[in-house]
Amino acid sequence: MVQTAAGVALAGVAAGRGSRALAQAATGVSPKPIPGGGFEYEGEVFHVYDYIPGNEPSTIGDFRGLVAINHLQGEGTVTRGGGGGGIGTPTATGDRLVYDADMRIMRGLYVGEDGREHEGTFGFI
Repeated sequence: MVQTAAGVALAGVAAGRGSRALAQAATGVSPKPIPGGGFEYEGEVFHVYDYIPGNEPSTIGDFRGLVAINHLQGEGTVTRGGGGGGIGTPTATGDRLVYDADMRIMRGLYVGEDGREHEGTFGFI
């Protein structure tokens, strides 16, 4: 379970880096993060709260817009092979992996780190 949680956290870190880069590319200005809810990875702090009713769903501070959340949990079977654009048949190894995915999409107006209002769409996986 600890390995699964760490894997999900790292996936969120990777997604957080991607959404931040997209935000900068779209307007040149990063959004301000939500206060609190932070954890540090490789010297960078990421701001997100667990998906629990009553917690802040957005990862963007001073945000006005739509936030969609999807929280998936389950189990999958490890496969090897296949690939190549659909050529070949994947073979199940019999190994099972547990997953827990927190995905969020935000679209609306936000106050950027420059103190001005901007519009954008962001994703967190």
